[in-house]
Amino acid sequence: LSLAFVVVASAIALFGAGQAFGLWQTRQAYDTYRAASTIGNPVYLGIYLVTVWPLAAGLVASESKGQRIAGYFSIGVISIGLVLAVSRGAWLAWAITAIIIVFHTRRKSIVKPAVVAGMLLAGFFVITTLSPNFLGGQDIKKMALSTTSMESRLRIWQSAVSMIKEEPLLGVGPDHFAWAYPKHELPA
Repeated sequence: LSLAFVVVASAIALFGAGQAFGLWQTRQAYDTYRAASTIGNPVYLGIYLVTVWPLAAGLVASESKGQRIAGYFSIGVISIGLVLAVSRGAWLAWAITAIIIVFHTRRKSIVKPAVVAGMLLAGFFVITTLSPNFLGGQDIKKMALSTTSMESRLRIWQSAVSMIKEEPLLGVGPDHFAWAYPKHELPA
């Protein structure tokens, strides 16, 4: 069952990578440089891939040579999908997952991919911090820390509180935030 999850996640990550590199056009409402794959949302893609990543790391410890090879391949493909989703929350979860695997695993065959993934993630953070035109010509550091970005996030969060007050038990439902937001949007 783990192998099936990992194979499907690898296919989804590969599709997202092709999408991010412009190999095929897909209709998405998000930035064209972020992979969303068949999931449709880059953040959801990142969450999904980071959830399956430990299963791929577990395959590396398998007795079967075929499963070990599939594990190494999947770790690489899923890691690329995580990077291309450009989801900081997924990156943070990925780093924490790699740290947990390193410190709570006694099998060296699992620790090696976790360390490599952690190093790749650290390198990616350095690249995105030092390169002002990485990913679609946007400076991620400036974009995330800009006053307008922070102000708009605060307005969105305040509007979300209004939505929670109106629908405290079930909320507005998955992927319905954009539909409910205009009703609760605060003036700029």
